[in-house]
Amino acid sequence: MTPKYSAEQNVQSRTAEVVVDAKGNARAKIKTTYSGLQYENGSLNFILNDQYDEQKKWIEKTTAIPSFDIIPSP
Repeated sequence: MTPKYSAEQNVQSRTAEVVVDAKGNARAKIKTTYSGLQYENGSLNFILNDQYDEQKKWIEKTTAIPSFDIIPSP
């Protein structure tokens, strides 16, 4: 039986902490939490098991920020 989720149970929540320096460069920490249908379907499991380069490509492709690039933390 397929479970039925209410609007309160079927949530995607994203928080971001962005620091912009004097030159306009930014560093960001972003956390996305899924519950309900997205979590149950495991819709993001495929990206969690990919290599870093594939994860980076997927994030850059699905993030609607112009001139967005991912640089790993030191």
